[in-house]
Amino acid sequence: PMTALAVIINQQANNADSAAAYLHGLKAAGIAYDLYEVDASELEATIKNCQPKYETLLVGGGDGTVRSAAHYCANTNTLLGVLPLGTLN
Repeated sequence: PMTALAVIINQQANNADSAAAYLHGLKAAGIAYDLYEVDASELEATIKNCQPKYETLLVGGGDGTVRSAAHYCANTNTLLGVLPLGTLN
């Protein structure tokens, strides 16, 4: 069975390396997730494909990443969470 949570990380985000601490926290809390670490050019397609398949999308990146995810989650039942991995986050 598919997990309820997809974690999508923009590998080009300035602080993408910081995602490891968040992922460790999820594992430590016993929260199962499917991880997608993608190139910025694949980000929008990955979000679009994951949105109907998961109850929650947890996206890691900066403003552009969050904007894309919000666009695909708006007016749906998908919950959107943000890992602040952008330059000024």
